[in-house]
This record gives sequence, C-alpha cells and structure tokens, in this order.
Amino acid sequence: MKLCAEICLKNKQTCDQRECRNWISYDEDLNCVEIAVEKNGSMILHEVAERLDISYVRVSQIEKVAISKLQKKAFTKEDTNYYTILKIAQLGQDNKEKPDEQKDLVE
Repeated sequence: MKLCAEICLKNKQTCDQRECRNWISYDEDLNCVEIAVEKNGSMILHEVAERLDISYVRVSQIEKVAISKLQKKAFTKEDTNYYTILKIAQLGQDNKEKPDEQKDLVE
C-alpha cells in the first residue's frame, strides 16, 4: 500500500490529493482505491460501479476488455504454447465438421 494511503488509513481522514491515480470520490473508503481494496477485498460489480459512479454494466464491459487483453498477452505468437493451443483448436473445429476423418486420426 502506498505511504499516503497508509497515513490516511491510520489517521482515518479522507485523502484530498485528487491528482493521485488512486483517488476516487468515495468518502467511506477515504477516497482511495487502495484503501477500498484493503478494506473490502474482492468486490462485486455493483460495489465497484458505486465507487466509480458508473453503471455496473459499464464495469462489466471494462472487465471483459481487460481480461481479453490479459489473455492476448499470455498467448503471444512468440510463445510455443500459442501454436499448440491454436493447432488443438483447429483440429477440434476440423473434427466437428468431418466426423468420418476423426476415426482416421484415432486409428
């Protein structure tokens, strides 16, 4: 946790550093994302939406985009596992389309 968040938490006073990237307009969490996470742990979409003052549907959209980006970084083209997974996926598609050829692959 950042030093400023620790100080705010220790003194139980809201953060007034609006230029900080962790600042949110939510007094119950002392206006700090780090304190919100420390205090609440995992949160549901509605809780996050309330803190960010956006709809929970928008939070869900942001979450899906973030997960997609993380998955793309996990499987880059330079990674040999990427090609293995791609091949398995392609074989699965081929086998679904041509059930007679699937028997040939097994034998």
